[in-house]
Amino acid sequence: MKKTHGLFVLLAAVALSCTPPDAALEKNYQLDSTHTLRLDTPEGQEILIGDQLDLRTLVKVTDRNGQSVSVPAQAVQYLVNNQPVGGSQFQATAVGTYTFAVKIGNRTTNAFTLTALPYQLVRIPVVFHTVNSTLTEAQINRMVKGMTDAFRNKWNPYNGAKDENAVDNFVEFYAAETNPSGQSLAINGLDAVTSSRTTFTSQQAVYEAWNSYWNPNRFLNVWVYTISQEESLSGFAYNLPVTRASAGFRVQSASRTSPDLPYGVYLNKIDINDSRSSTLAHEAGHLLGLNHVFDGNGDESKSCSSTDPDYCADTPYYDRGAYMDNYRALRQRRTACDGTSYVSTNIMDYYLGYENSFTRNQRDRIQYTLNYGRWLPSPANNDPRARQAAEMDYIKRPDDYVYVPPVICAKENE
Repeated sequence: MKKTHGLFVLLAAVALSCTPPDAALEKNYQLDSTHTLRLDTPEGQEILIGDQLDLRTLVKVTDRNGQSVSVPAQAVQYLVNNQPVGGSQFQATAVGTYTFAVKIGNRTTNAFTLTALPYQLVRIPVVFHTVNSTLTEAQINRMVKGMTDAFRNKWNPYNGAKDENAVDNFVEFYAAETNPSGQSLAINGLDAVTSSRTTFTSQQAVYEAWNSYWNPNRFLNVWVYTISQEESLSGFAYNLPVTRASAGFRVQSASRTSPDLPYGVYLNKIDINDSRSSTLAHEAGHLLGLNHVFDGNGDESKSCSSTDPDYCADTPYYDRGAYMDNYRALRQRRTACDGTSYVSTNIMDYYLGYENSFTRNQRDRIQYTLNYGRWLPSPANNDPRARQAAEMDYIKRPDDYVYVPPVICAKENE
């Protein structure tokens, strides 16, 4: 899945099909002067190579009372990049920017533009390892859907305004149907495990994870623990290493045949029933290459750093320490380190914010991780020609294992 830069306008790279229009009717048909003609804009401004769009469903003709007016199909001419095409069905066949409009008689609709991206839709199976607890099918489905909605730019738990740079990441998640041995799960996505320990610190939880670590090239592992109250955290995760150097990423050799850490998402059981929680998507963001939008980890609140802490120019960063001194009054309001004021919408920020957006630069890092990251169910890691020979279904702690503190996400004190 190679990323292509420099999107450009293509005048001919489209595939359209339908019955050829009646040329005479197309030319002679005219709308009544009192009729309104418009072309609805589809949700989102981006599509993937191979995506299809039926332009016919977007054409709206209404009379002066707002009632729909029927127009003969042969009278409608579809325009892509200002060129007439033979039908209403559009399919992007190349990366580029496409402008759409419709002409009926001597009148032309408004135009809208879509960008066809070089990405592919990536679907990731998720397994919840519930330690000394369990989850219902409904709980699993809700959490997986929430994570998918967040990555597809459809998540808005507090109905707040979204970031102007919010984008679709083209990543979806679903509950795993089988275990690594290929046996069907009684409840999709559920692996209930037991432990002699009832509560865990974050370090204890990481050690425990080695006892139920499914092949990370086939599953996104999510561990659910009762975390000790002393730590006051919602969840934590590790950033995945990559095989190709880039700012803010840790490089790991492609020759390594087993994970050095139990990569996945760690959740505090106490937050499981919060239907508005963005913790799962936030932690998956860490796994897929994203940092906090501020300089800090857990309860550690730092002032403005000299460099951008998340390597994303379109996510403003701020003095987390100053914010925490008065966060209950400030709520979603932030003052960026450059002095500008803004409302927090980013999923990689946390309390208090609207937590509804990933940005374009964050998507770049997510896509980079999907291309070059180790230990995740990406198309690259599931290529039968790549890094499969020495992998096991169930991962054991390696002899060279050394504990590394994960990225901690603090829980708001009640």
